[in-house]
Amino acid sequence: MRRPPARSGACVGARSNGWSPSPRGSTTRACWPPSRPERAACCCRDQATSQNLWRAIQAASDGDGSLPPDLLGRLLGQVSRIERHVLSPRGLTFSGLTEREARVLRLLADGHSTTEVGRRLFMAERTVKNVIHDVTSRFNLTNRTHAVAYALREGLI
Repeated sequence: MRRPPARSGACVGARSNGWSPSPRGSTTRACWPPSRPERAACCCRDQATSQNLWRAIQAASDGDGSLPPDLLGRLLGQVSRIERHVLSPRGLTFSGLTEREARVLRLLADGHSTTEVGRRLFMAERTVKNVIHDVTSRFNLTNRTHAVAYALREGLI
């Protein structure tokens, strides 16, 4: 399969203090965040009209991302390959939680005790405690309440 040629791009990053373009003469396949902005947008040089650049800058300043369709397609393909070949064989998801950890945290968020969670998931109470310990250790959290709050806040469950 032949890879499409690299495209030159103009990348834009937006911060609360303004925006910064990519270095002059830069050629990129995908956008890199200049000076580590919170938001970024990309517009390929062959489509870099003033209107398209303005839309990209506006999207970045509004907190939205902007990628040309061909780059977005390649990015999604890479993400899919990572999920299939790296995460799934290890029982992980993009959230960093296994399915079992997510089920335990969901039940805890619903107000169930450790014993009830174990009964519902056909696990020993000690196994539930081990799952909670694994999550709190991995994400550097203090206790089960913190683990549930973190998972809810970050959209992991």
